[in-house]
Amino acid sequence: MTIEPTLVVLFPFHKTQFVSQRRARTVVMITAIIAIAFSARPLVIRMDTARTQVVPLIIGNFLTIVIAKRAVNRRHDLFANNSNQQNCKMDSTESQLMLMLLIVTLMFIVYFIPFTITNVVSRLGLPFDYWFTQKSFEGYTALRVLSALLKDSNFYTNFDVYCVSGRQFCFAFFSLLNVHHRRSTAISTKFKHKFRLRIKKNS
Repeated sequence: MTIEPTLVVLFPFHKTQFVSQRRARTVVMITAIIAIAFSARPLVIRMDTARTQVVPLIIGNFLTIVIAKRAVNRRHDLFANNSNQQNCKMDSTESQLMLMLLIVTLMFIVYFIPFTITNVVSRLGLPFDYWFTQKSFEGYTALRVLSALLKDSNFYTNFDVYCVSGRQFCFAFFSLLNVHHRRSTAISTKFKHKFRLRIKKNS
């Protein structure tokens, strides 16, 4: 998910040479095969040999595949019907999309590099034996907590990036807020009007 926007930002005119549906499918299949091969031992346990464990797994995966197939077909029909309209709007939003992808990619790199470094250091185990004293370990722990906080902040700061760099996202978001505000004000005015009528009837 991060490599594709990075390639689009770095090589905007040559992105088709790096990114394609065929290569994406190949990478996904290879990754899935490697993941299944490495996790085959913990996935298969004695409890999985029971029918009550196997049958729901097969049915759930089958339903997921069917739903995904329907979603792909609907997406294809939607793009086929709206291809002309999207081509007209592509030129006006291309620069905004490039800017948004660039900002999101840079923020992801800045946020995740400290956490990745601290995670690698902690998993190697060598610094704990040779480098760290008690004071340095306390500093390392504080640095790891700050890097984890920085990593977690990436998820909610993306919303701010979308609001700042994406005009359509910002317009849709604020229009949604305006719709809810209008509905709430309309409901409140109706409630006040009914309340006043009841007061007049009682008086």
